[in-house]
Amino acid sequence: MITKLAGVVLLSGWHGFLAGQRRKIAAGTSKYSGRFWRMTNEIPFLLAIVMVLSVTTEWRFG
Repeated sequence: MITKLAGVVLLSGWHGFLAGQRRKIAAGTSKYSGRFWRMTNEIPFLLAIVMVLSVTTEWRFG
């Protein structure tokens, strides 16, 4: 349960970060390069894998 909840919280936080960065990119003040965005493009995919595996395998920590 905690793994799924942590995944949802992390994904929500990532979404908030992206919303803020979208505004900065539109204003032309973004400090991140294209390489950063290509590397971090995989974060939601990896979080989704962890959440699906935690649902299907019933991982328990603690």
